[in-house]
Parts: sequence; C-alpha cells; structure tokens
Amino acid sequence: MHPLGGEEARGTEPVLVLRQRLLAAVDPATTRSIFPAAGTASSPLLRRQEKERVWDLWQLVLDCTIALDRAAQLHGAWMRGWSSRPRTRDFVRHHAAFLAAYRGALDFIGAVERDPRLDPVLNDAVPELGMPAGTYDAYKLRFLNAALGAQFALLRAASFALDSDRHDSLKAAADEDSAFIWDAGLGRGSALTAKNAIAVLRKEGLKAWFPIQRRASLAVSHLRLPVRKGGLIRRRQLREILPLLAPGDVLLQRREWVFTNVGLPGFWTHAALFVGTPKEREVLASDASVLAWLSEYRGGARDLEACLGAGAATCKRAGDHFPARVIEALAPGVILSSLERSAACDGLAVLRPRLSPHEKAAALIRAFHFVGRPYDFAFNFETDSALVCSEVVVKSYEAGEGTHGMSLPMKSIAGHAVVPPNDLARVFDAEAEREDRPFNLVCFLDGREAEHRAVLASEEDFRTSWRRPKWHVFMQSPASSGPVAGSSVRPARLTSSGPSGP
Repeated sequence: MHPLGGEEARGTEPVLVLRQRLLAAVDPATTRSIFPAAGTASSPLLRRQEKERVWDLWQLVLDCTIALDRAAQLHGAWMRGWSSRPRTRDFVRHHAAFLAAYRGALDFIGAVERDPRLDPVLNDAVPELGMPAGTYDAYKLRFLNAALGAQFALLRAASFALDSDRHDSLKAAADEDSAFIWDAGLGRGSALTAKNAIAVLRKEGLKAWFPIQRRASLAVSHLRLPVRKGGLIRRRQLREILPLLAPGDVLLQRREWVFTNVGLPGFWTHAALFVGTPKEREVLASDASVLAWLSEYRGGARDLEACLGAGAATCKRAGDHFPARVIEALAPGVILSSLERSAACDGLAVLRPRLSPHEKAAALIRAFHFVGRPYDFAFNFETDSALVCSEVVVKSYEAGEGTHGMSLPMKSIAGHAVVPPNDLARVFDAEAEREDRPFNLVCFLDGREAEHRAVLASEEDFRTSWRRPKWHVFMQSPASSGPVAGSSVRPARLTSSGPSGP
C-alpha cells in the first residue's frame, strides 16, 4: 500500500497528495459510513469494533494534518526571504498546505460533533497510534479559534499581491479550499491590505503545532528532502538472505523519511510478493503436487512457466539490470521489480505462507497475471482491475481451482474494506502460537536509524513490530538488540518450516 516511493515520488507534489488523502478521509460519504448518524444510536456506548473504525479514520486525518502543518512550516521561508519580490512558489505551497489542513479540520469536526459519543473516543489514549489522551481537544483548539481565522485572512490578503499562475494545480487547490472556508463563514477576519498582511506575517510567522508529539512533526519535516540516500538495508545483506527466500514469500517493508507513509495505517506500509527467477522456481515447478495440480488446471498444463504468462517470459531483468524477482504495486501499477530495488528499504520482514507447493504455484500464476494493471488509488479491494500492494498478496492467495488459499481478516478504512500491510504482521503475532498459523517468519531485518544500519532481529521483535507508532524511528535506543545483519546469517536459526510449508 505504498503507491509512491524513491524515484516514483520525486515528480509528485507532496502537498497535493496529502490534501487528496485528507479530503477523501473527511468526505461526508466516508464519515457517514463510519460515524453513527445523530439520533440512530441504539446504545449509549460504541462497540469495540465501532471504536476501531473511528480510530482508523482519526489516525488518517491526524496523520495528514500533521504532515500538512509541517509542510506549511517548511515553506514558510518565503516570509523571511521576501525583499522586493516574494518567493511565489514557496508562498503557494505554504498557503495550500495551511488551507487544506484548515478545510479538512472543519469537515472532520463537523462530522464528529453530530454524535456526542465520539468525543471521548477520540480523546482516548491510543498508544499504538502514538496518541495521548486529549488529542481531539488539542485538535479542536488548534482549528476553532479566532487566531486561525485572522491568519486565514492574512494569507488571503497576501495572496492578492502575488502574480501567480492561475492554472497552477497548487494555486487552484488553494483557491478551492479558500472559497470553501470563506463560504462556511469560519475564516472571516479584519479586512487587511496586502501590504499590511505581508508585514504581519513576516513578524509573526506560522506557529508550530505539535498535537501529538514534537517527534512526529519532525519526522515529516523531510517531506521533500530525505536525510540520507538509500535504505538502511544494504545490498550485501540482501545477497545474504537471498538463499533463504523461496517463490511465494511475502515481503513486508518499511521506509522512513518518505511522505507517502502519511495516511497509511501502522508501521508496515508496503507489501510485495517474492516470485524468484525461472531458475529459482525450478524446485517448485518440479514438485509432484504441483505437476499433479497443473495436469488438471484449465484443461491440463505441463509447465508452470508457461502458465505464468507473457510477463515471466519477457521480463528477464528489472529496469536496474538486476534479475526481476518481485511483483509489487506502486504508482506505475503492478510491476516486476528486482529484490535489490524493492527491498532497498529500512525494515524488511519475509513471511512464508504455510501452504502446499501447488497452492504457492497457483498464487504465482495469479500474481503474474496482475502485472500491468494500474495502481488502485481508491484502495478498493472489490475489483481486480486496479490493485494496491497488499491486495496483490491477498488476491494471489485467494481460494481458486483446486486450492484452499489463505483467508485474511479485512478492516474498514475510510469506508473501504482492505487488508493493510501492517495487518499481515498483526495476524502473524495473533496466530504465532497456533498450529494452523498462516505464516512462518523467514527473517526480519530491523532498521536502526541512530546506528545507520539494519540488524537481524528476532521473531519476538517482529511480533511486536506492528504495534510500533508510525514515527518509531525517533523512539529507538542507539543500542542494538541484535547482530548486524550480514555479519552472520544462519539459515537454520532463521528459517522455520511448518508441516505444510517447504
């Protein structure tokens, strides 16, 4: 569920992406499907399932708001840099981020206030989301005050002094949000000339807002300028774990310092499927159960590679000249990637489905037939015409012809039933002690930002990883809890095989 990353994100305007996610979350259709309508409550208390849906939406709204607030601060340099002419582009980004957060807050607060039961739920402490008690009160204080209305008026007046391109997408978004706030009657302030507005803004600046914790806001301060190049996991480490991987393995990934983490639930934000090379698929393809299943598959097939379709035959190498071993959904769509590119991240867990070889062969066939389909920016699991990253994994392992598949619980996020990548780790934790658990852990490379490296971590570490706050990177201790990954990878210790898995 990580549509943009690395090079794919460079041409994308972060403020517009964040605005789109926030406005989709607070859309009346979305909030009506999650928040009970006034007067329809059958109980004075929300059920646990209802609370979890509210918290999921609250996390999404707060996540986007923090990032927009920080983006506005980052582009507030125009106030200090103006001489005879303003830095128009910085101002437009600053203004657009401010207005998007303001508009989204007005919509969200309006939806919440319809049901008095929501206020205490949103003010609850939710440690796994990094939210202390009273967060919703702080949120309302931030957006429902006269000072913000005055700031709205100041920025609006200052915008009249700019000769910006009216067709600019940022300017168009700012104009739309400004009109919405103005029509709502909540942004009115004293009439100010452009000259006076600029003078006041240069003096006062944009006050920082840290509704959850200062660390969270600092984390998204790198929306456009990453603090380092590449991931903490090195190619040497990927070469060492490669012999442990098998076609059909699920890759969970975590990347720090990328704005596309914003709005995605949980610590793990991307999932991919390891499919291997034709040579690496030979063991699976020659398994007796696979050959027997293939003989009855769609009238009889004799060769797994032939069933994988044109993608397996034409994509011998990925665009970076390494072998194509991974299928994943990114902004360009469902693509074949190299392990070196896909797993060049800051945290990597490899999960092995506890299924028979022919079930994994069936999953590979489905996955290869998804290649080339567009990315699903609507996060709609109901259709296969476009897919998100975890959807590729989930639907590849659906029940099918002669296969039982793997059933994973879905959750509702912003009105859509999905399986977020973080939930794959949550399911592993919940089912780890059961004989019929869905996955085995192959290995876990855990990023240590303070040490500028990734370490080989234990299964116990992985089991708790899904509970980590989104900005876990700022809460790590400099001390390492395990050996440096790449120094001594021992397959016998790392790889556990179940009764039904290879």
